[in-house]
Amino acid sequence: MFQDVLKVFRGVLKGLLVFGLGLTATTYMGFVLFRLWDWFVAPAFHLPRISA
Repeated sequence: MFQDVLKVFRGVLKGLLVFGLGLTATTYMGFVLFRLWDWFVAPAFHLPRISA
């Protein structure tokens, strides 16, 4: 019984870890793309800047 609970708990922890890493990576990539757009793409192609 205890082994089953422990197995479920480990699965939940792994799921939360994967979710947290995915959320962190997505947020970081959004920040990088935002900075690259304002630094390079907008001036190079005469496009509007992203307003934050």
